[in-house]
Order: sequence, then structure tokens, then C-alpha cells
Amino acid sequence: MPPWGEAPLRDPTLKELIKSIGKQTMSNKPLVFISYSHKDEVWKDRLKPYLTALEMADQVVVWDDRKIDEGDRWYPEIEKAMSQAAVAVCLISANYLASKFCVKEEIPFLLDREQKNKLLFIPVLLSP
Repeated sequence: MPPWGEAPLRDPTLKELIKSIGKQTMSNKPLVFISYSHKDEVWKDRLKPYLTALEMADQVVVWDDRKIDEGDRWYPEIEKAMSQAAVAVCLISANYLASKFCVKEEIPFLLDREQKNKLLFIPVLLSP
């Protein structure tokens, strides 16, 4: 339990869902994968503090492509993170929908895992 009181995920149904889907990370915590267009990085940066609170409470590990080290092969790293994710938060915008990689690689992969009940898929609409 975090020092400030109850853990952020108090709804037992949500806790059970997150723990039951997807693979666990090396730290044995559910991985939250953030999918976004780099043109919308400001929106990802606005979301991360909320997810960081869950990380600090040892509830999840948050992953976005900025965790890929320079020189690493980026596609296998993204594919590995998507495969391990228990939750995918997709920041949907015109930029996101115009990204061939997001539309042709990430969305189909993530939706397939959701249909198999291996992932909680959370689309976040950024603009109409």
C-alpha cells in the first residue's frame, strides 16, 4: 500500500482484469503501452503523470517508444512491448490516424490481442 493511503486501483474488478490479461513484465507488474503519433507527444506528456502515480504505487510499468535506447532496433522493441502489454492506451488524433505505422501495425496487433482477451484497449480521442 502506498504511504498516502489506499492503492489507486481500488476497484477489484479493474485490478483483476489488469492482472489477468497480458503478460507480466520482468518486474511482475502489468505493462501499460502508450500508442501515439510523435506529432502528439505533448498529449502523451500530459497523460504520463497520471500513469506515473500508478507506477509509484507499484501497480504498473508504463512503456512508450521513448524508452527505446538509441541504436536499438526499434521495431522489435515496440513489438515486444505490445506483446507484453496488459493495457494499451491509444491517443487517437488526426495525426495518429494519418500514421501508417499506427494504423497498419499497432492498431491491428493491439485489437487482435483485445479480441483474445489478452489486453485492455483504451482509445483516448484527442480531437474531433
